[in-house]
Amino acid sequence: MDGIKEEEEDEDEFVEDDELPEWAKRTTFEGDTLGRAHALLAYFLPSTLLPHLGPPNNRAALLTSLSSGQLLCAAYNAAVRKSKKPWGFVSKDGIHDIIALEKAALASGAAGEEDVASGASGKKVWTFRRTDNLRLWAGALKIRYTLPIETPSHLLATQPTPGSAFNTPLSSPSGAKTRFAFGPRGKDDREPPILFDPPVVAKREAGWDDMLEAVLTRWVDKAVEERRSVQS
Repeated sequence: MDGIKEEEEDEDEFVEDDELPEWAKRTTFEGDTLGRAHALLAYFLPSTLLPHLGPPNNRAALLTSLSSGQLLCAAYNAAVRKSKKPWGFVSKDGIHDIIALEKAALASGAAGEEDVASGASGKKVWTFRRTDNLRLWAGALKIRYTLPIETPSHLLATQPTPGSAFNTPLSSPSGAKTRFAFGPRGKDDREPPILFDPPVVAKREAGWDDMLEAVLTRWVDKAVEERRSVQS
């Protein structure tokens, strides 16, 4: 369920369902990965940010509410802080408060992103801030949970040079088609790279939602696996 194998869990090594929060229970959210993700986010987000989280039954609204990276960074930090391995935080000072900026823009009568900063560079400034939040979140996930997150520039740099013995085109799997292999006891045997391009998600360009959903659900899988383990 949700990419987490359960059949071989030993009772003396894993936490029972009645001791777990809803987002980590084995008996909840069967086949509903985004529902589980929403439950985790709602559990860890502070009350001031919770109203800005999209509903679990509306994929577009939920992912759009996460596309600035602010809610993701806040929920990630809270989840790590409350875990038994409290390390790998995103610097709080490095998180851009997009919600406050949008509120200030509306209060000042700005028509949109282009009016928030000076001149034509306004939209670029907002995109940079969203991109920065998303980059911080993805970088933290890569270190804290060893997720194989790759950016397009990194994948390009690792392609073999023409004429080499391994000159096979490296395809970039879309977020929607990324699959994860699990071996005994729910541990990863092999994980293909997860393509994540922060600027694409920040600007909500073609494919951004699949890309964001792929990383989001993989993070949730890891967080659930860790929470269910007595050793976590």
